[in-house]
Amino acid sequence: MSSLGYFFAINIAFVSGQCQSDQQTLLLQLKSSLTFDPSSSVKLMQWRQSTDCCDWSGVDCDEAGHVIGLDLSTESISGGIENAASLFSLHYLRSLNLARTSFNGTQIPSKLANISSLTYLNLSDAGFAGHIPLQISSMARLVALDFSFNQFSGSISSIRWEHLLNLVYAVLSDNSLNGSIPRSMFEFPMLQHLQLANNQFGG
Repeated sequence: MSSLGYFFAINIAFVSGQCQSDQQTLLLQLKSSLTFDPSSSVKLMQWRQSTDCCDWSGVDCDEAGHVIGLDLSTESISGGIENAASLFSLHYLRSLNLARTSFNGTQIPSKLANISSLTYLNLSDAGFAGHIPLQISSMARLVALDFSFNQFSGSISSIRWEHLLNLVYAVLSDNSLNGSIPRSMFEFPMLQHLQLANNQFGG
């Protein structure tokens, strides 16, 4: 199990209730907005209107039936998520795992920051590229993030890392990030693990 997976395992206790109808609708809309290969899908192909969404593979709910965990890692998803408006409307979501998917060089949509309840975000080896959106600074509840093994480029100094006061685990390794490393990245009050290797930082 990866270090981030370990954080997922020990820090989130899911108590599943009966799925709220609006949550199920959002997930079905998300499924329809994603491009994926049905023949190799393990999770998304199990998402059906006829069953409770809290029982779907990759979905975790709280006792009130709100979706608080979404794990679509290793699904055969391609394209991007910029049109997945329903994902950004899952306002109770605490954990999002899109690791080892194939987003084919698309950018992280800035709307991802609309999910202000997120504490765990894993986009490792997901095929993202371009700049890390500045809006990540507003995700003040983040405890763990993993952006490793993507194609991110540009400087990270413009992101207000000092706003991420709850960050314990941060991995940005194996990208094409450049420029200087902001001092604020070494001043997180809760930080235990920071990994920046295999980029193009200077200064």
